[in-house]
Amino acid sequence: MEISIKKKLLFTFIGLVVSIAVSQSVFNFFFITDYYTSYKKNIMETAFEEFKEDYNGGIESISERVMYFESTHNLQITIFNDNEVLYTSRNTSDNDRYPMPAARPVEMTQEDYEADPMVETESPEEMDNPQRGVLRLQGVFEFEGQEHFVLLTLPVDSIQNSIGFFTNSSAVISAVVLLIGIVISVLLAKSITQPIEEMEQITLKLSELDFSARTNETVSTKELASLSSSINVMSKRLETTISDLNEANIKLQKDIDMQVQVEQMRKEFIANVSHEMKTPLALLQIYSENLKYCGEVADREYYCDTIIEEVQYLNKMVKSMLEISAIESGIEKLQFAEFSISHTVEQMARKMEPLYENLKVTWNIQENILYNGDEKYIEQAMNNFIINGISHTAEGDSMQIDLEQVEDAIRFSVYNQGNLIQEEDMIRLWDSFYKSDKARTRTAEGNVGLGLHIVKTIVQKHGGQCFVENKKEGVLFTFTLPV
Repeated sequence: MEISIKKKLLFTFIGLVVSIAVSQSVFNFFFITDYYTSYKKNIMETAFEEFKEDYNGGIESISERVMYFESTHNLQITIFNDNEVLYTSRNTSDNDRYPMPAARPVEMTQEDYEADPMVETESPEEMDNPQRGVLRLQGVFEFEGQEHFVLLTLPVDSIQNSIGFFTNSSAVISAVVLLIGIVISVLLAKSITQPIEEMEQITLKLSELDFSARTNETVSTKELASLSSSINVMSKRLETTISDLNEANIKLQKDIDMQVQVEQMRKEFIANVSHEMKTPLALLQIYSENLKYCGEVADREYYCDTIIEEVQYLNKMVKSMLEISAIESGIEKLQFAEFSISHTVEQMARKMEPLYENLKVTWNIQENILYNGDEKYIEQAMNNFIINGISHTAEGDSMQIDLEQVEDAIRFSVYNQGNLIQEEDMIRLWDSFYKSDKARTRTAEGNVGLGLHIVKTIVQKHGGQCFVENKKEGVLFTFTLPV
């Protein structure tokens, strides 16, 4: 037969409190005297062992321990040798802890003192003073060949007084605990409806597809625990099912977006390659036909030079495309090794002097910067930045090239004086074949539109980032490499 939740809790807590109170009362009535007496005997034996161990010829060496056992445990202590009484509690006052020599104790003869003493209990009938019994320990130890006797006594009535006080206090505490326990039990019994209210709130959240909350399955009754578990199982299954559907939808949408993006990139790439190849292929066809069908051509050398130039342009484009593809796909493995990036930039400054002889170029190179990376590709990335700056700097204008280590990164930047870049072109500058020149004209250097894309690819493979920023009279290109 099942009882109500309120009664179950009430009886359980009251029974627990009553059992504790009864157990404590039984212990106090039957066992506390023996327990406390045994405890005091251990204290007396400990005191003797400490006196014997710490004594070094004068009572001052054990004065602190003597005072402790007297004040804390109410022991009466007498220490004497064959000649004099070194200390006795019976002749002391608060101002004189170490008395003058007194008579040797008359209670026991020296033959009654043992090296391994045991505490003995003397009843009032065995003593000269029949008013009270005592616990007595008689011990002897040697120091520098002389025997020292220790007499420790403790009145039994002091033990009885302590036990009585403890028993009375326990009775009061038990009554108070019993009263408090009953009050708490009633309050807990009334609060048992809280789990049911929580379940109601959680089921309302489930109806709104909120699966974050869980019911408490550790309630005390079987019915509530079973109901709570069922609600949690249902909530988990619904959450898993809806979460799987959401993840599938998100993945499907990502796949669709990726396909659209890939298709758009494919179309743009084909259009860009077709546009870039259209002009050189057309020139190759025209000049080749002229050489073949027109017989003697007035400017045969010019035709041949043009054909060679366009072939070189196409070759450069194809090599750049293959290089980017190899890096991005991982076919071309980067060879990481530590090198002086400062030395690499210094060599580039000397080699590229003929390319910017009509420009005002300033090099600011921080010395002794070491970097662990692929030196060949890092040099190519810096070279592309510099070539890009030269191609957009008019004759007589300024360029500034900086290399420095800032905190935990190496920063390489190229500033060129010239036209600013439109905001809509900023992001796409790093795309393949993208040119801010809407007419898509080719520069005199034969730029194929892959230089900045190569820089971005190399820098990202080294864990770095690329930036472009319009300044007051020009544009600043920067990439950073982590160290």
